[in-house]
Amino acid sequence: MAPLKDTEETLVREEAHRLLTEYMLEHHQRKTPERYAILDAVYSFDGLFDVDQLFQRLEDRFRVSRASIYTTLDLLAQIGLVVRNQMPSKVYYERNIPGQVHFYKACTECGKLERFTNDSLGRLIKEMPVKRFHPSMYSLTISGLCSKCLTNINRRKKRLDKKKKAKPKAVTDKGTAAKEKGKGTPKEKKKTN
Repeated sequence: MAPLKDTEETLVREEAHRLLTEYMLEHHQRKTPERYAILDAVYSFDGLFDVDQLFQRLEDRFRVSRASIYTTLDLLAQIGLVVRNQMPSKVYYERNIPGQVHFYKACTECGKLERFTNDSLGRLIKEMPVKRFHPSMYSLTISGLCSKCLTNINRRKKRLDKKKKAKPKAVTDKGTAAKEKGKGTPKEKKKTN
């Protein structure tokens, strides 16, 4: 997916501001500068981010608590301005631009979530009819192993295989093993002496 041009980016942000304002007026919520600062920070990311990254981005420009960030992200997700991606180890967010298709690769080992593009799959999903439903956002997550985790797993397997091959076979009957070596068992040695 190509990045938005500056004019498109400005229009997307203005539309997000408009939707947030309408929602807060309609639901009798306060239009605080913190909410708009968080919205602007969210829309400054081109891709996935987590709460820590958002907090760091806001820290330099606007003083806001983590509680306000979480509350506002919930609000933005409810409005449809943010996509929340729940992974086993972490929650990732991404701004939601209507009509965009979101594809993700999710590593089941390390929890890393990465966005990727596939134009032909995107067109196919957008054209796919969904009976008695009007989709506003499309998202597809493919779970598996990232290349780094797959490499680490393969290395661990090789190390274990080497250890298994290097270990001598365990002998269960000490007497049999001693006889095979020609030394006899300790009891047999006492009898012959």
